[in-house]
Amino acid sequence: MEAFDPGQQDQELERLAIAAQQATSPRERQKHLGHLTEIILRSNRLYRAHQARFRYRYDEIYEEARQDLLLYVTQNIEKYDPTRASVMGWLNMLMQRRFIFDASQKILGKLDLEQGDFSDLNDYQLPRPAAFSLSELVTRYLNEDPDNLLQDHVDSFSQATFQAIALRYCNKVSWQEMAVEFGIPVPTLSSFYQRRLKRLRHHIREYIQQHSHL
Repeated sequence: MEAFDPGQQDQELERLAIAAQQATSPRERQKHLGHLTEIILRSNRLYRAHQARFRYRYDEIYEEARQDLLLYVTQNIEKYDPTRASVMGWLNMLMQRRFIFDASQKILGKLDLEQGDFSDLNDYQLPRPAAFSLSELVTRYLNEDPDNLLQDHVDSFSQATFQAIALRYCNKVSWQEMAVEFGIPVPTLSSFYQRRLKRLRHHIREYIQQHSHL
């Protein structure tokens, strides 16, 4: 197998970027940009923020940032200056300084890195001594679905119920893994999960209060 050569890849990316800038027709420009983005996606060289920064939502944030970055590149290839940086250097600067942050703002809202999981239930103080931990009680609620409130599902995907999604989330299954399993884009899954979780929080709190000693 031929060894991977980042230098050779950088030369090809620069050639395609300049060709797109100099294209004389929209069709020619799109052809060069298509090849450019294809190489970028295959390269596995895009900047990845430290996962601990975003905890449970990292895969979703990264995918959103990557899509926004590639859209920006196809619309603004003229802003690339080969005298200042390689294409990957330019992209990684944009990813690090702008698109990861923008995606986190869009998904998490004002960088509330705990929004969207069950962590804010931690402000509910379990009576002492409690028979179960908070996480155990949340998992029991999700498994039992005592009020039959967890069976709503994503559009026509009957297997992708809130119950199924939330249990996987609590078991640290990534959004990307769930997207592959259910055949549903990450943003669609996450948006559905967020809306349902917001409506269910008070039911979960009531369950915790009633069952902490059982």
